[in-house]
Amino acid sequence: MHRIIARYLVNILLSIDQFGNALLAGDPDETISSRLGKLKQRHNGRIPWRRPISKIVDAALDRIDPNHSLDAIEPDEGARAILDRSPSPGDLASPETKTPLPSDPSNKSDPSAPSIISRRKTKKKSHSPL
Repeated sequence: MHRIIARYLVNILLSIDQFGNALLAGDPDETISSRLGKLKQRHNGRIPWRRPISKIVDAALDRIDPNHSLDAIEPDEGARAILDRSPSPGDLASPETKTPLPSDPSNKSDPSAPSIISRRKTKKKSHSPL
């Protein structure tokens, strides 16, 4: 019974951590610790001076658990972040190698894709009786 309660509390704390990261424009599936660790990695092991709150949180976590943020990095998370976004594999591809969507008007290889002009011409105005 004690293990079930402990696991429950860990799950709640983890969800609060991820929720906090989402509130701070991060990936909703990534922890704040992982985000701090990635920030630290990108800046040669130090959090930039322009991020004082991040520095304070990281220092506090390091006192409790040395190298916590670096050990907590989740490499598969972070692509859905608004700020401090980790590049996803698709982001690393050059624009020439990306395959355009079939409905993309700039896709000249798909003759069935309607152009912007043809879509505007076919759009009918609806007149409301009211």
